[in-house]
Amino acid sequence: MASLILALPPRVEDALLRDVVDAGHTVLARVTGSQEVVAAVRAATASPLHLVIAAAASTLDRVVLAELDARGARAVAVASSETDRRNARALGHHEVVDEGASWREIEELLLTVRPASSGARAPSAVRRDDAIAPRLAGDGADTARRGVESDRARLPVEAARSRPRGRRGGAPADDAAAPGHGSPSPRASRPAGGGEARSGGQRVRRRGFRLIPARRPRVPVPIRPAEAADEGGRDASAPGRVIAVWGPQGAPGRTATALAITGEIAAAGRSAVLIDADVYGGTVAATLGLLDEAPGFAAACRLAAADSLTVGELERVAQHHPSTRAPGFAVLTGISRPDRWPELAEGRVSAVLEACRTWRDHTVVDASFNLEDDEEISSDIFAPRRNAATHAVLRGADHVVAVVSADAVGLSRFFRSYVQLLEIVDPSRVSVLVNRVRPSAGGWDAAGQVRRTLFRFGSVEAAAFVPEDRESLDAAVLAGATLRDVAPRSPALVEWSRFTRATLLPREDVSRRMRRDARPRRGALRRGEAAAEEDAARPPRL
Repeated sequence: MASLILALPPRVEDALLRDVVDAGHTVLARVTGSQEVVAAVRAATASPLHLVIAAAASTLDRVVLAELDARGARAVAVASSETDRRNARALGHHEVVDEGASWREIEELLLTVRPASSGARAPSAVRRDDAIAPRLAGDGADTARRGVESDRARLPVEAARSRPRGRRGGAPADDAAAPGHGSPSPRASRPAGGGEARSGGQRVRRRGFRLIPARRPRVPVPIRPAEAADEGGRDASAPGRVIAVWGPQGAPGRTATALAITGEIAAAGRSAVLIDADVYGGTVAATLGLLDEAPGFAAACRLAAADSLTVGELERVAQHHPSTRAPGFAVLTGISRPDRWPELAEGRVSAVLEACRTWRDHTVVDASFNLEDDEEISSDIFAPRRNAATHAVLRGADHVVAVVSADAVGLSRFFRSYVQLLEIVDPSRVSVLVNRVRPSAGGWDAAGQVRRTLFRFGSVEAAAFVPEDRESLDAAVLAGATLRDVAPRSPALVEWSRFTRATLLPREDVSRRMRRDARPRRGALRRGEAAAEEDAARPPRL
């Protein structure tokens, strides 16, 4: 069970203490005030260490959070008022529950998040199979094994629940290698290289590493328009989906991600439209080489205000972006000047999104970065709000892709803005995508470093890690095309394609593609028949 330090008001502590004891947890200290919390954390010797702490400013402050970070402890804050929530939000701590939350809810939040450990190794969330340089064969499995073992060592409770069993339902398959259960595995303790080593009086054959050339990954082959028509096309009874792409201020790659997602949806045989809803000046038209004198999204908003927005009008104001390797998609270009933001009112934006649901299977929206609520800084409640369009897009989206740049500045901006995003969108509808992963900004194992940083400071599990591929992206912008048309084997495109098909596309698209790929091609059948006829006509050898 877990070792706890309680720093709660008396009424809250009395309500939770019985449930804590019944659950079998150990209460190390019951303190009040930030100074007592720091002293209790420094005196505690148990590891891992968990805290249930009041979110009030007298208990939760920067000194306490710094001590928790240094110790690698996890804390759940209990807010008794909106002032407490604002204090936790200002400190960047968003693991907050209400005062009336049950101990079961607090326990689930405490024990499902692993504490950080600077000395433990964890497997990278991205396989660098797309690297051009050779890679070491055999080190990936060992690294993953050691990473899983270290994760289990950090939180024994969850390790006991999630440890995999043997093939025949016996004991866990890797109990011998788990910390605290016997001697360590010979594989984990042996040095790199060939030869033999002794472990427990027995000889263990060590497998040497060898260099093998890396295989460049392939992106899925796009569905041809004729094949999409054979599969039945779009179901008119089912409404389309809206996907919003959001990111904090700076240049995390919102537009590049929105373009890649739209292109991959079109390549999967689904009709798609890309909307540039950036009220601070969109860049979709310039990236694709389209005219932006008459923004299509602004025109659609004006038609929605006049109650004249139809599918035919959407076809008229939209531009079509062709593709040489996949079906194209429609584009509603955005405003090129920031002073035109009053044209994108909240009600108009919501009406356009609803109309696009009946027009296309998927609507991808490039949203603005600013999530500030204008009503808090304006005395006229009837005045138009600049950020209302962004709020309307995020609230009306079925899924939100939060893009974060894989560098120190991008991560700090993301943590501050991500709390505001969760106040607008339910966390279950948000997927975090890490963009521009590169060793020059993240060091060795850049993806693993970013993954652990997101998990440690924000309890965020990233769904994708897109590697940096500046040359391919520059070539796509220069040609005014998508990345699939210019560099179909780009490592960045491979990860964007995997994320789109695994997270954003419905399951039936994947099964449909598998059935289509299982059918033999006509050309292959003809070549096989011709080869059989040639073999039959050839005279036998004597």
